[in-house]
Formats: sequence, structure tokens, C-alpha cells
Amino acid sequence: MDEKRTWVFARYFANLPLGGLVAWLVGRFEYKTVQDQDKRILDTLPEGPIEPGEYTYGKPDKASVLWSKKRKQLIENSARPAATTDS
Repeated sequence: MDEKRTWVFARYFANLPLGGLVAWLVGRFEYKTVQDQDKRILDTLPEGPIEPGEYTYGKPDKASVLWSKKRKQLIENSARPAATTDS
């Protein structure tokens, strides 16, 4: 993961007879259909990082917004010089 790339992890499970096959089929469908649709949308976005406030976020985006804020805070904190105490 960096400023230009991210990763997606998905695990499929079906507690059914032949559940492994069912999970594999659902995973393949999701990968070929949903992710291909998402990729077409992502390909239309301008390059570069998306800054908070550039888009309208909904309830499903809450975790992403919180993660972005936390990441920004960690980056800012790591860029600050450590406080020194002189005795």
C-alpha cells in the first residue's frame, strides 16, 4: 500500500454442502463482475490522492473517513520533531 496503490482482501465462506465450491463460484462472480465495474469507475477518476472534503461521504463510508483521518494524523505526528527537554 502506498499513495497510488491499495489492496483488497476477501474471504468467502458458505456453510453448505459443497460450500467450498459455492464460495469459490461467488468469489469468481464478484471478482469478474463487481470489481470490473468498480475498475471502470475508478479509471475515470483523476490521478492523485483524494483529499477529504472533495467528495460527499455517506454512512457506509464512515470507516474509510475515520481511517483517512487517523492516517493523516499519524503522518503529521511522525513528521514533527521529537520534543526535547533541556535540564
